[in-house]
Amino acid sequence: MAEHNHEHLVAVDENGNEIVFAVIERFEANDKNFILFAEEKEGGSEVQAAVIVVDAEGNEDLQPIESPEDQAAVAEVLERLSNGVDEEASAEHIVAVDDNGNEIKFVVIARFTVGEKTYVAFVEEEVEEPELQVAIITENEAGEQGLAPIESDEEFEKVQEILSEILSGHED
Repeated sequence: MAEHNHEHLVAVDENGNEIVFAVIERFEANDKNFILFAEEKEGGSEVQAAVIVVDAEGNEDLQPIESPEDQAAVAEVLERLSNGVDEEASAEHIVAVDDNGNEIKFVVIARFTVGEKTYVAFVEEEVEEPELQVAIITENEAGEQGLAPIESDEEFEKVQEILSEILSGHED
């Protein structure tokens, strides 16, 4: 079995269900430690951020980010991640059209291949707390590329692991 060097957080919701989060990045700013993480679930998940507070026994507790300075620090790291993971993808965008005909611009964070499928990870541009999304890149008979959702939990988990490794491997 392959060994993966990425970190997970496990939380318990109000119903006692465990929720597994992949750690995307840990960083220090404004004399505080922060963590970026996303739930490992099919169809993409929102990147979340928190301040890490360590108690006297060395246990970590996550606190909400409240100050504008801390929110700006998180936004800066998200911007760096979206621009720095793949030099070719740093300027790459995906444009989608919603049901009302409005264009929505996404920034590509990473492209990677698993087996015979190529995936793309992206976030919506100019959104305060963007949701990390991952899709399969498809090609029709005319050679035009499109995006398709990841269908199975098993495939999504494998893609999440690889994406976590890619993102964690690009810390400054």
